Amino acid sequence: SVAVYVVALPFISLRKRIIIMRKKPSPDEDIILTPSKVAINIPGPSPIRRASVTKEHIKNNQMDSSPKRPKEGKGHKHLRTSVALASPSSRSDSLITMPPISSSSHSSHNHSPRTTVEDMKNMAWLILLYLIQGVPLGLCHGAIPFLLQKNASYTQLGIFSLCQYPYSLKLLWSPIVDSIYYPKIGRRKSWIIPIQLIAGTIMLFLSRNIDWMLSSEQGLFPITATFMVLVMLMATQDIAVDGWALTMLPAAKLGYGSTCQTIGLNGGFFLSFTVLLALSSPEFCNAYLRSATNQNEEAGVLTISQYLTFWGWALIFVSLVLFLYKKEIPHEGADDEEELSVAEVYHRIRRIITLPSIRQLVFSLWVCKIGYMAVESVGSLKLLERGFKREDLALFALIQFPFVMLSSFLGGKWASRQKPLALWLKGYRFELLFSTLSMIIFYVLPTNGEVSTTLYTVILILFLLGSCSNTLMFVSQGSFFLRISDKAIGGTYLTLLNTISNFGATWPKFFILSAVDWATSGKCVDPLDASRDLGSCHTDEHSKLACADRGGECTVYVDGFFPVAVVCIVFGAGFSFYMARRYVPLQDLTEAAWIPRSLRK
Repeated sequence: SVAVYVVALPFISLRKRIIIMRKKPSPDEDIILTPSKVAINIPGPSPIRRASVTKEHIKNNQMDSSPKRPKEGKGHKHLRTSVALASPSSRSDSLITMPPISSSSHSSHNHSPRTTVEDMKNMAWLILLYLIQGVPLGLCHGAIPFLLQKNASYTQLGIFSLCQYPYSLKLLWSPIVDSIYYPKIGRRKSWIIPIQLIAGTIMLFLSRNIDWMLSSEQGLFPITATFMVLVMLMATQDIAVDGWALTMLPAAKLGYGSTCQTIGLNGGFFLSFTVLLALSSPEFCNAYLRSATNQNEEAGVLTISQYLTFWGWALIFVSLVLFLYKKEIPHEGADDEEELSVAEVYHRIRRIITLPSIRQLVFSLWVCKIGYMAVESVGSLKLLERGFKREDLALFALIQFPFVMLSSFLGGKWASRQKPLALWLKGYRFELLFSTLSMIIFYVLPTNGEVSTTLYTVILILFLLGSCSNTLMFVSQGSFFLRISDKAIGGTYLTLLNTISNFGATWPKFFILSAVDWATSGKCVDPLDASRDLGSCHTDEHSKLACADRGGECTVYVDGFFPVAVVCIVFGAGFSFYMARRYVPLQDLTEAAWIPRSLRK
């Protein structure tokens, strides 16, 4: 994925820079083209010699080549003009500027210089660092819940999901990461290197204990606590990497930071979910990787213990290479960061979160993801209950991966050309649609695991479309966050925005999984005497075995997933109209709406 990104980047970064004008300039005029405005240097003795006007003035032939102040014609009353007249003793030219009204608060992002080799190296480093972050997060969100599913109830899976909370609460310690560091090592490397060394050590510890944690009922709380510490470390690494991205890339290339994050995190998730489940599955390995004479029904070619061992040493190795060979030097085109104390950063955060625009952002992102959270959290587990195999879902993710990469490229390109939150809303509504269709497919899916080719293909297509819409939402939202972030407090502002979004995807999981368990109703029935009541049971393996020990079979009368999913989807559909009226217009606010008045320069 890194190689594909590096090769494709020069082509992706090309933008249309030629503005077709009905009126061609005279040879004496020096025209400077930028995406936001066109400046014409007009020679002559007048003290007003340089004019900067919007592209609409050029296109509609509303600019006169004489050095007069452009008039505000019909349709241009919203443009404000500031005039600076130079005295004879000052500069030989003065300036008429007409600032463009734009949804982006950083006009410098609109001008995209050529991508250099150094830029591509920095992007490769960002992808690698986000990939390292994605590996344990992929285990936490993907592989471990799948491995626990056989012996755990939905409530117990909800307990394990609590280990994801530190990633959504990282704002609490992000000012410390932004303000305390060792100058000789670097502002960001001072945190990234030791964190990755500790995380690598924890993964080596897990590699020796993961088997009994997954197979024993007493292992639920130790594995939850261990992954909670690991996720906390990765959340801290994310703060430092986000802040480094703001200075590692030039201001005009900051939009690609979201693309690097998408590629890295999805790459890590792909390795920790698809690759791990596929290579640890005996059926998959016997069918695709082993010869007919070398079959093994007990294990795959890779165990989760070996996987954790590899990445434990990999994190240690990358940290040493980062320390020895990568210098933390801000890019020439990057925005400068202020040196602030921890107290000053906390003070700025407190002022920022009181802004009306931030409060609206918080409410919208904390509520909107309820709409598709039931299908996203329980859908894959429901397929396993209906007879799907883990290697089938791993194959889904394998096919899904290139589509996610493609949608991340296209999403970054579209988000740079149009309003990002309008693009986000389209992705959100598509996600609700695909969640509805997936829920219907789950309902008609046979319980014996005999799935026709047609139904299998439909499920695969829904998985692909859902992942593409989710990626589109992620990239467009990340592009918006990069535009409005205040560089004065480094990665803390970006961490604040990402924390708001992440918490909106984290807090509903425990309650939704618990609600599914609560709404599920089943009985342990004697197969020889249906009138004999042997007690209640649920869909988890322990409950089924307990029912079998009593001489009965577990029969589920009401599957709590479907009523919970219906309520969530209906709520999300109604809330999308609220988002269209209150959340999407936030992209049209000026920079003043995102920075407190006392903090503006």
